[in-house]
Amino acid sequence: MEFLTKKQERFYRNMEKTPLGRELLTDWFMIAKRKRIAYYEDKITAAIKNYKENEEWLGDKNAVRKARRAIIFSMFAYGILPDEYYMFRFAYLSPKGKDSFITDKVTVANLHKLNDYAYLNLFNNKYETYKIYGEYYGRQMLLLKGEEDRAAFLEFASRNPSFVRKGQTGACGRGVNKFSCADYPSNDALFDHFMKEVAETGPVVVEELIKQSAVMSSLNPTSVNGIRLLTLLGDDGEVIYKYPFVKIGRNGSFVDNGGAGGLLALIDEKTGIVVTKGIAESGESFAVHPDTGTPIPGFQVPDWEQALELGRKLAPITPRVRYIGWDIAHTDQGWVVVEGNFASMFIGQQMCDQIGKRKEFCEIVDNLKDLEKTE
Repeated sequence: MEFLTKKQERFYRNMEKTPLGRELLTDWFMIAKRKRIAYYEDKITAAIKNYKENEEWLGDKNAVRKARRAIIFSMFAYGILPDEYYMFRFAYLSPKGKDSFITDKVTVANLHKLNDYAYLNLFNNKYETYKIYGEYYGRQMLLLKGEEDRAAFLEFASRNPSFVRKGQTGACGRGVNKFSCADYPSNDALFDHFMKEVAETGPVVVEELIKQSAVMSSLNPTSVNGIRLLTLLGDDGEVIYKYPFVKIGRNGSFVDNGGAGGLLALIDEKTGIVVTKGIAESGESFAVHPDTGTPIPGFQVPDWEQALELGRKLAPITPRVRYIGWDIAHTDQGWVVVEGNFASMFIGQQMCDQIGKRKEFCEIVDNLKDLEKTE
């Protein structure tokens, strides 16, 4: 997948070879792309602040300016998002090394080839996803929109003294909270609480807690430690698996997402064995979980073949969406779906081992038929 003309690419790479050339090209980006830079300004600032190695110079305005310029250069020369600059350690890579990574721009191009955007809302709306794939969730989910939902909620709450509340949309664990009925005078009062939220921000989703297995709980007991299982539906209907990874929460955190401080680690797609250390988006890495002491590399994900079989059942249900990032969790009854992601980013797959996957993965994608030819 190419995003620059060959002439542009040669020009950018030649300019990057010298500090002066890089500075001049960055100056041009800052003039020509200023509106887009302004849109990403908060994300650029957050990326610089969040990366652990930067702590010692965050008070140095010149160092921050230099880092900001380096991120801006890579945004337009390589199509990264600001946080990818640190997650993929771009500062330490040659131009060839940077080109080896699947950046945000590459992911978007792949999506346009593989996924029909008419289905975007199906996956962005958690309840709509549940309506299609609910058979594989292994738990009840309710959408609360108004007073007409009170009876259903009271019946749900009578069976679930604790449950999960999510926004109807959202990502990276944002808006996901655990609620306890005991914290409110009555279940009616709790429903009234949700109705105030509905009036302010729109419908909310409540769902039963996932009771994960003891094996997965050993990684971190306060969070459901899920697997990101990327399914790629081939032209022949077979499911192609590449680069699954485990998401592990930290002590006291209810969610496992990397964006919420969790750790990510790659899994061997054939054996289900974790093959890397756990790495946080801040850049910190751990051979053993810092809160539980559980070793991460070598951890055997339970019932791995069953996890792959679940993906084989899920992927063909919506054949016009050929690339889906499934979050799944292991329970005593087997694997269940947490959620599906239409625009699954390609960060954990490369951040965990710092190896760019662009050549291998894009060769697979490029050899698939275009979406309009699969009808």
